[in-house]
Amino acid sequence: MVAPPTLEAVDRVIVTGAGTWLGGRFIQELERRGDVEVFGFDEVEPAVPFASRFHQTRIDTISFAERAVRLRPNRIVHLQTVDRTATLGPVRTREAIVMGTQILIGVTARLGTVRHLLVASDVTAHGSGPRQPSVVGCEADPAPTLTRYEQSLNDLERQVSGAAVPWSVIRLAPVIGHLIRNPLSRYLLLPVVPTLLGFDPRLQVLCEDDAVAALVHAFDVEPTGFFDIAAEGEMYLSRMLRIGRRVPYPLLARQFARAASTLQFGGPGLPEHLVRTLRFGRVVDAAPCIERLGFRPECTVRSVVTNLYGRS
Repeated sequence: MVAPPTLEAVDRVIVTGAGTWLGGRFIQELERRGDVEVFGFDEVEPAVPFASRFHQTRIDTISFAERAVRLRPNRIVHLQTVDRTATLGPVRTREAIVMGTQILIGVTARLGTVRHLLVASDVTAHGSGPRQPSVVGCEADPAPTLTRYEQSLNDLERQVSGAAVPWSVIRLAPVIGHLIRNPLSRYLLLPVVPTLLGFDPRLQVLCEDDAVAALVHAFDVEPTGFFDIAAEGEMYLSRMLRIGRRVPYPLLARQFARAASTLQFGGPGLPEHLVRTLRFGRVVDAAPCIERLGFRPECTVRSVVTNLYGRS
């Protein structure tokens, strides 16, 4: 019989953003192990159930910092970077991302126990615009004009890069699928899809399982630096819609913006940063990051899209 792990052998891990789909799935993966004790934090109820202890609280507060210090974690996984503008408003969303990160970095400075800080960001941090290169490198400067959410991600990444402990930032391409049901997934599954007249953006995506696997891999190997993660390939929006047998409905820019904010996609309208992506597109050069990280997504962009529509 294998003896249970001793207290010294157990990793104590704080996971913020535990209420998100990605946070819940990530915690479920950690719970399969016998040498990890997880403490989940978020200000919203978990979207995916898990057995670990969950604390419903804001992370941009002194009370959270004090609680985190008392827990004396070995590692911190910061997943509270999802855009919640539709539910929390732009100001509160920025506070959760930027101020929450500042509190976490303060916690690592106060403790001598944290050996690694893992942060989930988004390739949205690169921005999107007419002056962006056709393929964006991992270390490229962001677009000159950023949405509030894109700016928040850039501020977060600057703070993390100054942390006193080893850190890694995993920027994920847009995740689509039937389980996550985020704005992009709901948009692509509409029977008639509003598009921007005169624009056909090139897009990259990531499947749900690969998004979770990338974070688990980074948790295990504890790399240092920034890593862009996207499925192999790219695809024009028009091609995605043809695969899904969806009907595109081209609109002028003002009409498209109005439709994006008012149409019911099974949830809130499209966030501002996604509207810009559906105009200008974004393709990142993820190959060097994938090679350095030692992780390769199993799904290609084409298989992610066909799987999305194959089950609709």
